Amino acid sequence: MSDEKFWVPTGDIRESYEVMNVVAAHIGTILIEPDFVQASRDAIDNLARAALRLGANGVIWIRIIPVMQQGVYATGTAVRVSATAPRE
Repeated sequence: MSDEKFWVPTGDIRESYEVMNVVAAHIGTILIEPDFVQASRDAIDNLARAALRLGANGVIWIRIIPVMQQGVYATGTAVRVSATAPRE
């Protein structure tokens, strides 16, 4: 990634943004606590890579969904955050 700030909150942000698309990721692993934490991190990294391919500089409303025996699914909304003033 570049030096530009990349946004990854689990909710909304105050800054103005353009919605690019929904992104999703799946990390397959049998879930036990250390694996779940790492799988969640890997899923967020995959969301970020997918968002970058769309020209986004953030993913908002990230949702991590653990599914036993299948791994971790993650979804989020890829956005392009503008450098303008916050939304009202």
